[in-house]
Order: sequence, then structure tokens, then C-alpha cells
Amino acid sequence: MINQSADKKNFQISTPILSDLEEETQNNKEIQQHLQYLYISPNLFTKLWLDIKKQLEILKSSQYNLNPFNVQQILEEIYRLHFPNPQQIKKKINFRNFYLALDGFPQKKEFIAKIPNIADLALKMDTEFRDYVGMLIERVELKRQQVAILIANMFLCVMHLQPDFKILPQVFIMGILFDRQNEDSIQNNNKIQKIRCLFYYFLHVFSPDFKGQEKIVFTRKKANLTISNSPLCDFIYCEYGQMENVQDCYIVDFANKKIGGGVLNLGCVQEEILFLCHPEALASLLITTEIKADESIIIEGVNRLIMYEGYSNKFECKGTVKQIRSVSLICIDAGDYTGNYHQQYKDYRRELIKSYSGFYGIPRICTGKWGCGVFGGEWQLKALIQWVAASLGGCQQIVFINDESYVFNQAFNLLKEFNSNQLWEQIQKYCYKKQKDELSNINAIDFILSQKQF
Repeated sequence: MINQSADKKNFQISTPILSDLEEETQNNKEIQQHLQYLYISPNLFTKLWLDIKKQLEILKSSQYNLNPFNVQQILEEIYRLHFPNPQQIKKKINFRNFYLALDGFPQKKEFIAKIPNIADLALKMDTEFRDYVGMLIERVELKRQQVAILIANMFLCVMHLQPDFKILPQVFIMGILFDRQNEDSIQNNNKIQKIRCLFYYFLHVFSPDFKGQEKIVFTRKKANLTISNSPLCDFIYCEYGQMENVQDCYIVDFANKKIGGGVLNLGCVQEEILFLCHPEALASLLITTEIKADESIIIEGVNRLIMYEGYSNKFECKGTVKQIRSVSLICIDAGDYTGNYHQQYKDYRRELIKSYSGFYGIPRICTGKWGCGVFGGEWQLKALIQWVAASLGGCQQIVFINDESYVFNQAFNLLKEFNSNQLWEQIQKYCYKKQKDELSNINAIDFILSQKQF
């Protein structure tokens, strides 16, 4: 199941509640040493897991009397079990979004009939993950069935809140999605649409098309960048289309440094939508710590499953694709320049190193306005940086999707006369002038074209 580069022992932790775990890890050097290799599975909290199993068994055996409301009640009870002291719950639990998502779901009856199967799938945690789920240090391989077990436990609010260790990931229980404390209709509609994506995912898991023995591979990449005179790779500029629909390419995830971003909360932009279209990518939230400045995360073999329309507050789940296909994602986090637009012209080297770490050794890449939008990046500069990174990394082709009309094909034909080193030198010159406020009302592409002697 797990392939990690470091040697380590398999060991178990058995503690009833979170505070006991924190105390034990502080006093146990062996556990501290292995935290970087360990995600603490719910079945290793002995008392908590036994209590949760009772609720899962109720779901598993309730095939003939389930309805949206009593499923909601059982999920709320599982969530409460994580807090032995009621005062730890800061607000009243209200999973009404789950009820509303299910009540208006087109395949409501079919999904309710599968809820006992989801509970049974979650209970397989005992047999599939007897020791631990490894943290992503270099490489983790999971069967598609194992990923489904993890997501079933996330979905049923089984996963325990993690101790406050910096090495461990963010909280990843589904309770935030199900919760309807804020009556803002737009925010809650986003959550409802996300929940329906997961409903479709589980219907697929229990369909004949599901191939549980196939592998999904998670890799943490770091590459040493060397600038060379390698030729620029082919660059295709598209003014329309969804990145998720481009075939035979690794798709770039405009990632948060905490992978997944707000996918289990209110966020609904590029990364969140990408994870909703490929629900198996949610397993990365369990095993991936914060991405460092010179790293990327590669997720290979997740299925493209969900169709959608809209973006952000207009996102809407539209069912499943007609033909399921395996997809690979390149997760790279861009610098955030909101409120400090000019900082990007100092950080351009960081963006090259980051994108190179993800692109190295990948034959075809589909990307777009990485780090633009709310992060404030200049898309023309980011397009050129990614082009150089892909070329230095040995890529054959980069597909750049942009929703803005731009006469780029002519520019591409001129810029491709550069090699990678020459284009990089022009990028550095442009950024230096931007730092000095010597340029205004001109973007990176237009500046470089104005400097070239044709």
C-alpha cells in the first residue's frame, strides 16, 4: 500500500480521547520521531472508534427505514462523539445542508439505498488500514478501493480532529460542508452542490464501472533547477474551454499550500472545482502536509467523474460524465499578491522553481492563469514563466487556457525564436524594470516583443 523512502517501524497508538493523545506524544520520543510518517487512523483511537462503529452499524443495518432526516441525525451523533465534553462544541450542530442536498438530489432513492453500503465501506478501515495511513513524504500508492474507504470515513464524519502538530494536515471532516449555521443562501448552495458531487461519487463506487484494484499514486516532487539553452516547447493558447476536459495532459491544480484549499468549506474556485470533478483527489487532504516553496504534489490516476457549470458562487453539479477517464494532477501553489501587486516582480524566481518542480518530466501539461484572479498575478508573466519551466523540464507541449481574448498566436510565433535561457533573461529584465517602476501599462509579453530585434 505505501512506498516511502525512509525506514520505520509499524506501531499502533491506542488512546480514548484527543487530549490523552497529545500528552502521550509529548512523552513518547518514538511517536514524535515517526509523526512525519503517520496519519493517525480513526480505528486507532480505541474507545472513540468503538463508539463510532455502533453508529456505523446502525447505518449499515438500516436499509429499509432510512430517510434524509434520520441519516442527518446519525451523522450529527457521530460528529458529537469527537467531543467528550459538550463545551468543546462551540455552536449547536446543524447538518441541514446534508438533508437539503439529499432531499433535492435527482437520484435520491438510489443514494439512500447505498448509505448502508457507505457505512459498510467505512467499517473496512479495520481491515484495510490495520496500522496506519502513511503521510506523503515521497510517494504513497493506494488502491482505488482504499481511497473510497478513506473518503467514506471522511463523508461520515469519522475522521478525528488532529492534534495541533505543525507536521499534520488541516482538519478534513465533512461536518463543515454539512453544517448550515449561516443562512446565506449563496454560501449554502455552494455546500449543497459540493455534497451532491460526493453523492454521485458514491453511486459510482457501488456501480459495475468501479475498478477498485486500480492504483492512485501521490508523489511529493522536488527538482533542482538548471537554466539551459533548451528550445522552447510547443505552446498552444486556447481562448475557451475547461481544463478538466483537455485529454492526454497532466492538469495543473492552482493549489493552496494546504492542498485542497476550501474544498470542504466555502471555497469554490479552480482547485476546489478540480477536486470536486475528481473526488478521489480528496484523499490527498488526509496525507499531505503543507507544500514547501520548492515542492509540488503530483496525483496520478484519479477518475474524472463530475460534470459542472459555473464558477465560484455560480457552481452547480450537473451529474456524471458519460465516459470516465483517468486523470493526473500537478498541484502547485502560487504566490499570493493580493494587496501587494508589485511583490510578484521580486518573486518571479520562486514561481519558476515552483512550476519547474511540478512540470519536470511531464510530457504534456494543461494550465492557465495560475496565481492570477484573487491572488493578483499578471497572467502574461505567469504564462511565460510556466512556458520556460515546462521547456526546461523536458515537456513536449503546454496548453494554456484563458477566458480572455488575446492575439497570442502571432506573439507565440515570434517568441518561439528564443530558447529557454533567452526568454528567461527577458523575463528577468522585465521584472527588474517593474520593480523599479520604470514600466507602466505594459505586460510581460508586449514588453519582450518590443525588445526583440526581428
